[in-house]
Amino acid sequence: FERWQKLGERIELHEQSQPLEFQPLAVLDAEPSNEKNPFPSVSYINEAVSAAMQMFDLARLLHILARPERSHQERAARLVRNGEIAEIYVVRVIANSITNRGAINWANAVQLLHTAGMALVGWVRRKALLGCLEDIQAATGWNTRHNIDALLDWWGWTAPLRQRGQTWREVSEEIGPRHRIGEFLLRIFETKGLKESNLEI
Repeated sequence: FERWQKLGERIELHEQSQPLEFQPLAVLDAEPSNEKNPFPSVSYINEAVSAAMQMFDLARLLHILARPERSHQERAARLVRNGEIAEIYVVRVIANSITNRGAINWANAVQLLHTAGMALVGWVRRKALLGCLEDIQAATGWNTRHNIDALLDWWGWTAPLRQRGQTWREVSEEIGPRHRIGEFLLRIFETKGLKESNLEI
C-alpha cells in the first residue's frame, strides 16, 4: 500500500509541475445526443502534448484500479464509490482521440482507447469510440478490427447484434447488460492481470 501511495504522490507531483503548454487551449461541453462525438472536446497546443495527456489520464485510471485492498468485497465497494472519479479519466482518454485527430496522437492511442473503452458505459459513447477506432485504421493502417470485436464482446453486444442481424452502427439503444462503471472496473482488475501484480505493490 505504501508503494501505491508513493506512486500517487509522484503522479500528483507530475501534474502540478506540468508546463503551461500542457494546459488545454479550448474546452467545449459535451453534446450527449451527438452520436459522432458525445464527449467534451479538449484541444491542446500540438499532437505531442495531446498524446502525453492521454497517457497521463490512463495512468490516473490504472492507479485507481491498482489500489491494494484486503478483500474482493472491499475492492468492489471502493470501485463502486470511485466510479465517478474513474469515469472522468475514461472520458478524457477517449475524448482526446475523438477531438485531436492527428497521426501522432492516433499512432499511440489504440491500446489506450481499448483499455479505457472497457470501462465505458452508454451506447452513444460506445458507438463514438468504435467509430474513432475505425477512423484510426483508415487513417493510419493500424488494424483496429480486433479491438472493436473485443470491446463488443466485453460489453455483451456481440450476441444481441448477431441475433438481430445488425452491426454496431445500427445500435440505437442499450443492447447489452446494464453494468455500472464500478462493475466494469472490477472486471478489468480481475481479467487484466492487475490482481497478480497488485501483490507486489
